[in-house]
Amino acid sequence: MNRQKRKMSGMLKKSFIKKDAEPRHNNTVFAADMFSHEDVGSDIGSGWGFLKKGMKIESHKHPVKEIYIIIQGKGFMKVGSNSLTVQKGDAIYIPSNDMHTAWNNENEDLEFIYFVFENRPLPFIMNMFEGLIDIMKNRINRYR
Repeated sequence: MNRQKRKMSGMLKKSFIKKDAEPRHNNTVFAADMFSHEDVGSDIGSGWGFLKKGMKIESHKHPVKEIYIIIQGKGFMKVGSNSLTVQKGDAIYIPSNDMHTAWNNENEDLEFIYFVFENRPLPFIMNMFEGLIDIMKNRINRYR
């Protein structure tokens, strides 16, 4: 693969070469991972994808939330029962477990960046709750 991911003093850089994108979702979209959850140490992952004219991502759902940012072209998306035209500059939020698809009927490729959000509490929230639980346990024990 010619895609590059370089780490520079805590910063990551990733470059994409369109011909290296891989078919995904039963060959209905071309995509490449950008930064995984492990790369960035968080519940957020990201990638880049595109649809050539006539391509339609198979309708699917998953337990994660997504945000698509359209960076080139014009096409259509359907999330749940809502269909809309999307174009360069649009951002689309997809709730977890909602059926969704996208398609391109235009000559220009429909390109997008997507962000995937795991449905897990962020670590700092978990730490805060664990701290509160410890405080409550200590207070309860004092009154016994």
